[in-house]
Amino acid sequence: MKSCISFTICLGLLRSTQTSSVGKPVYPITASLFLDRTDVSEWNETLDRFQKQGGDTVWLQAPPLVRRSKEDLQEDPVYKWCREKDHATSEEVDCFTRAQQELTSQGLNIVAFASYQYEEDFSKVIVKCPKYDKMITTVYTYFRIVLPGQHSSDPCDFNGLDVVVLFTSFGGSDAHQSLLESAAARNVSVYFGMPQIPRSWEYSDIDKQLLPAYFEWVMRILGDHKSRYSNKTITVSPTIAGVPSKPIRIPLYKALKGYYISDDVNMGTVDRYGDMLMIYASLVAIAKLGVSNSLKLAVSPSIDMTTFGLNRTVNDHVTGFGYIVESSVDIIAVHEGRGYGHAAYYWPTQATQPVQTLDPQLDKIIKKINPNWKTNGTFQDWFTGSVHELFQKLGSEAAELRKQYSSLELWLGLEAFDDLNDDPCLPLKGMATVRDTVNKQRLDFALAQGAAGVRKVVAFSWDPDFTCTTHNHNITLSEQIVQDAKRSIIFECRFHSSQNRSVVAIGINVMGSGFHIDWEDNKGQRHQDQVYGCYVEGDYGHYHPLIPSLEYVQVCDPYEDFQLADKGHVIVKALDGYQECIFEYDFTESENNDE
Repeated sequence: MKSCISFTICLGLLRSTQTSSVGKPVYPITASLFLDRTDVSEWNETLDRFQKQGGDTVWLQAPPLVRRSKEDLQEDPVYKWCREKDHATSEEVDCFTRAQQELTSQGLNIVAFASYQYEEDFSKVIVKCPKYDKMITTVYTYFRIVLPGQHSSDPCDFNGLDVVVLFTSFGGSDAHQSLLESAAARNVSVYFGMPQIPRSWEYSDIDKQLLPAYFEWVMRILGDHKSRYSNKTITVSPTIAGVPSKPIRIPLYKALKGYYISDDVNMGTVDRYGDMLMIYASLVAIAKLGVSNSLKLAVSPSIDMTTFGLNRTVNDHVTGFGYIVESSVDIIAVHEGRGYGHAAYYWPTQATQPVQTLDPQLDKIIKKINPNWKTNGTFQDWFTGSVHELFQKLGSEAAELRKQYSSLELWLGLEAFDDLNDDPCLPLKGMATVRDTVNKQRLDFALAQGAAGVRKVVAFSWDPDFTCTTHNHNITLSEQIVQDAKRSIIFECRFHSSQNRSVVAIGINVMGSGFHIDWEDNKGQRHQDQVYGCYVEGDYGHYHPLIPSLEYVQVCDPYEDFQLADKGHVIVKALDGYQECIFEYDFTESENNDE
């Protein structure tokens, strides 16, 4: 497409092709990991705030199944009131001594005790084997669950088998039901945390002896959720095309879309995690074949592209992504790594520039984790590739793999923090680390680097990164997003094709924006021009397996094709954008082939 004759004509073309943006989220970070709340009113307040910035999906993280000794449980204050009457002596004994007496007398061999502590108001569905399982009600509600210590086709036939005896307690407030009630009323999707796998305390390795018990426990929890929340309903007033319709009652289970498996792997070294990938595949089978095929399972692998760390390349990570896909999980939310200093935001032309110049906060993080960091170290000194390069290749790989794994979704796992304590958010209950919060400009850069080829963006984490104020941040990150929501962000820039060398910008809020284009002519001189869109697609993301609010703009050319250098780079920046977008091109090879 050649240059528009005038700005007026450009605007006319823009209006004629523009589509409505009604219904688009305020900001592309529409999912986040949350800490639990205690009641419905607290979840209502949280979700209202989250929806204000465009949020529609909540992830939770569950605790692990933990190996315990009888003595350990006896001293645990959580289980202080777990006591039963010994029918032989008419005296009260603790539940663990009683379990040992009863189950041993029934011929069972207890190889381990375990606990799972998550304050869930389980129904009697969890008591699958009433001959051995029981609900114990004292000051609190306790469940004693007998699980197989080895693989068995019948989860209640323990004749001649080892068993694991698991205890769990409930004190009276189920945050998960409260979340579903709040979420169902607001059309918010929920992913409960999948129970984390049992690990040995000494080395954090997988406790393989407990895996048969773990898998059976997961089956019971997921089955309990389906039974319990399918039978609890809430009245909602749906809207059709923005018009309220007659109130209807829906089951809470409708809001539960799947489970988040928080036992992650490093994607660059995933070949070392064969056991973990087997566990992923087993959990998929349990959820989809044993409970409901509509459930989605999500994982969030980490990355490390530092040369001083794992020294794994972009291609290593893409290969690892393929291994994870083979486990048949539905959602792979890849951590972008910048928050922990394991990856960097930079464009191809910036690889030789000092990190300190372009990203001084990242420079501080690297100095913290790498004592050999040198002054004025460049991106290519310390990283095998950029976040942009990685997610560009992951997007292409996901599109190819989706032909075989149709439910596959690639998400961007955005680290909304810096691993520093210069200006930290105060840690909340359940958090072990103190980290600096960031501003919206940093989030925009993360999106520009990693969100072009993904389906959704999930933030790690809402609490406290989006909700705290600090000495340097007098309003929360969530409030910054709402105040600055209309700013343009370019996720991808390129030529339309080698035959049509019009610049294309894909992003959010780009349809109505102008652009600065910095380009080089065939005489080696660079030009800076201000241009506007000549052709737009407001529903570009909707019609691709990408973020639905993505918009496509092909700008009015500030040059004729013959004026462009055959090889070089172009810098594109929205007039109101924080970040520039840079792409390289080389038409010399295609021209030589044409000859």
